[in-house]
Amino acid sequence: MFGQKVYVKNKQEVTVASKFVYCVSIYKMWRRGASLVDEKYYASMAPINFKKTISVIKRKDYDIQRFVKLESAPEQYLIEEGYKIKNYE
Repeated sequence: MFGQKVYVKNKQEVTVASKFVYCVSIYKMWRRGASLVDEKYYASMAPINFKKTISVIKRKDYDIQRFVKLESAPEQYLIEEGYKIKNYE
């Protein structure tokens, strides 16, 4: 990620971009492990309010869960939300 500004908040790293970019991952979760089922990226001109983890399907032996992670956002938004620039030491 050299050459690109990275901001950090609550151990979550977000890069600077002109749009909001989200990664949506769907996992099948068992008691002893997990498997990635699908992963897609979405872009938006405005921030989208997601719950971090959403349980989509619950079964006796497994759950299907969706995770949403902010990957990139405009710099002004990151500053307003309390993200701090990452220092590479």
